[in-house]
Amino acid sequence: SESLEQKGKLESVGRFSYLAELSKNTPSTANITAYADIVRERAIVREMILVANKIANAGYDTQGRKSEELLDYAESSVFKIAEKRFKKDSGPKNVEQILDETVSSIEKLFLSPHDGVTGINTGYQDLNKKTSGLQRSELIIIAARPSMGKTTFAMNLCENAAMLYD
Repeated sequence: SESLEQKGKLESVGRFSYLAELSKNTPSTANITAYADIVRERAIVREMILVANKIANAGYDTQGRKSEELLDYAESSVFKIAEKRFKKDSGPKNVEQILDETVSSIEKLFLSPHDGVTGINTGYQDLNKKTSGLQRSELIIIAARPSMGKTTFAMNLCENAAMLYD
């Protein structure tokens, strides 16, 4: 208010009463997590509306795609939104905690055998070279035509992981 008064603009903003009301209605940092949750919730709803419109447009203008392709598109689009909703540890974090976790992770990688495997060893050297092992945060999908050995391969991965895991 002093700065506005010195510049002669206090009258134009509504004098002291308006400034007092403005400061009274300004949200404090005490409820920052609740405000962040509201923003996150509204963002998800906006994204749902956007995706729903895209799905509807894809239904009206199929561009030669079959219903199965359109369903896959719709399902994956909605699933991406749902994934964002369940992210753990979202929100403000302490920088010190993040640095401690990062340094700990780097030390663990440095002290581990230098075979390029940062995750769980698959028992297959070529696969380990390409993937650095099975990573905890990844969804592993094994896809192939029928009777190509997917189940046997998956069982071998599980067995190797159990036997080779430290």
